[in-house]
Amino acid sequence: MSTWKTVDKQPTDSQKPILRKLYNCTTKEQIEAVFTGHGVSLPEDKSNLLRWCTELEAYTVWEPISPEDEYSNNLAFFLDGTWRFMVNHKWAASDDVVLEGDII
Repeated sequence: MSTWKTVDKQPTDSQKPILRKLYNCTTKEQIEAVFTGHGVSLPEDKSNLLRWCTELEAYTVWEPISPEDEYSNNLAFFLDGTWRFMVNHKWAASDDVVLEGDII
């Protein structure tokens, strides 16, 4: 049985810099470094940040699904990268993000 899930909460102002940094990540190691650098440890929080960054607003999941499995699925979608071509991303440009060197 599948369930349609929606992302109804919006990121806070303190989460927006994390989204800008995530947007430039292309590996799991880079993503985990951003999460670690900002104290994000719960799979639910990681999933929300990845969904906001990719602008994934709704999706289907097979139940039951653990928060860890959901994060794994969101991470795979993020790393696939095709989402970058699908929408105009508000997290792509920012004056406070250095695009070269360390992403944290």
